[in-house]
Amino acid sequence: MFSHGRIDSKKNQLTFIGDKVKFTNGFNAKMNMTYACTLDLKTKEVVDFKISEGKL
Repeated sequence: MFSHGRIDSKKNQLTFIGDKVKFTNGFNAKMNMTYACTLDLKTKEVVDFKISEGKL
């Protein structure tokens, strides 16, 4: 589901990134979406999640 990853060694965080989902809008059209989930490697907690329209 996640096709890319980025590590921020200063913040000790790993961000997983993907674009394999589609959401349906108000007009019943399917739209590609890009998403990112950031994990704190020390605490093992999700610290951020973003989703936006488009593909990578």
